[in-house]
Amino acid sequence: MPDELPNRRSIRLRDYDYASNGMYFITICAYHQRHLFGVIQNGHMHCNVWGQIIIEEWHQTAALRPYVILDAFVVMPNHIHGIIWLDDTQNTSGTGRMHSTHTHTQHSPNTGAMQNGTGAMHCAHTPKVTPGSLGAVVRGFKGAVTRRINRLDNPPDHPVWHRNYYEHIIRNEHGLNNIRRYIAENPQRWQEDRFYGD
Repeated sequence: MPDELPNRRSIRLRDYDYASNGMYFITICAYHQRHLFGVIQNGHMHCNVWGQIIIEEWHQTAALRPYVILDAFVVMPNHIHGIIWLDDTQNTSGTGRMHSTHTHTQHSPNTGAMQNGTGAMHCAHTPKVTPGSLGAVVRGFKGAVTRRINRLDNPPDHPVWHRNYYEHIIRNEHGLNNIRRYIAENPQRWQEDRFYGD
């Protein structure tokens, strides 16, 4: 894993304004790190219906928010990684933008069995969310995914997401490129991932 990436823990800065313009690497985990979103075969992620909903709602995140620019993104069996830019000075059209280097995953909506698993991951809980902040964007995304999944014929009897999320402030181009590469290569490195056996 590149040096720029967090070690699976929250690194929120006490006085940092997460509503300010900036680039953020986020990781959002499935409930108890269960393999809910599909399977990886031969280094490629194959999303099930839940995973496909996640992809659609990721795109919708920018469509609904003029200050959000989406960059590299991947759905994994029990978590997602993505880069979000907050930039309220670059777009006045009323919709968010997709950055030109957005990374798509290969997926098959009808493929993949759900597997159960648990993990010992912990992160801080943020009780108050500022409108327009990174936390608000993530909460909106998670909520939209959950609502759609709960409307399916066989809704889950447990939450979809882990309670919180992880973020890393991307401070320079070197860090950005490292994280883009990490996201793009994540499916190929699945067996090395901490969550692989969960």
